[in-house]
Formats: sequence, structure tokens, C-alpha cells
Amino acid sequence: MSSFGNIYSCLFVNSLFIGYLILNHGAVFTAKVKLASDTITIPTGHFGVLFFSAKTRILAGAPEDDDMVVKLGIKIDGVPVGSVGVQQLYTPYEASSRSLTASYLSAVGDHSSPLTAGQHTVEAYIIVETTGAKHPSVPEELTLTYFDFD
Repeated sequence: MSSFGNIYSCLFVNSLFIGYLILNHGAVFTAKVKLASDTITIPTGHFGVLFFSAKTRILAGAPEDDDMVVKLGIKIDGVPVGSVGVQQLYTPYEASSRSLTASYLSAVGDHSSPLTAGQHTVEAYIIVETTGAKHPSVPEELTLTYFDFD
């Protein structure tokens, strides 16, 4: 659990092999995987304005893998928020890694709002859409970073 007062936090996840989740050739399959999460506490009197950023890479790497679309996003209290990073890996170029980033600023706006006082769960997640890929993975350097503007 994290408390606030100009905080910077990084969360790491070990290498996550997503490929075993995606083994049905033919139909489009979607794997949704939580990569990192943390519980944050917004103190009473805090403005609730925070910036969240998630960064990672998707590694595919096999000629027999089908094409795939990969998305990285952020959820707060189970609700997707902010920008979503998207990469498309297509034959014959899927055998290399692609960077993904997502971000969210919890401020007053048309598509955002400040966080209220209390506890909130922040999560970075990845979605892989494919008709069949056995080798996608996410390396260890995933970071979920957040800091406040109070």
C-alpha cells in the first residue's frame, strides 16, 4: 500500500509468458492479463490529481505465430482509464519486440476526474488478440509509475 505526498512508485513483474494462453488456431482469441497492480491511498484534503504511466514491450518471435494485436492499458478500481498503447504484429515482421505505453492523468476534464480520498486499486493490463500465437511474452521491465501534483 502506498501513501501520498509527492510519491514515485515503480512496480515490476517477472517475465510473463502469455503464449500458453493462446493456442486455438482459427477463431480470434483474446487473452487479458494483469501485469502489475498496487493499492494507493489518497489522503483527505488531497486534490486527487495524479499521473499514471505504464510501459512494457511485447515479444513475439516465432514464424509460426499468427498475426496479433496487443494493447496495454491502465485500470483504476477496475475501470479502464486514459490512453491505450496498441501494437500490431504481422507476418513476417512479428519476430521482434514492440514497445507499448499507456497513461492517465486524473484531473478535471471531459474524460477524467480527480481521485477521491480513500483507497484505490491501480492496475496495468495487457490484451493480446490473435487467431493463434504460442510465443508472445512480456519482459521484466514493465513499470507502472505514478506521482501526484498536490
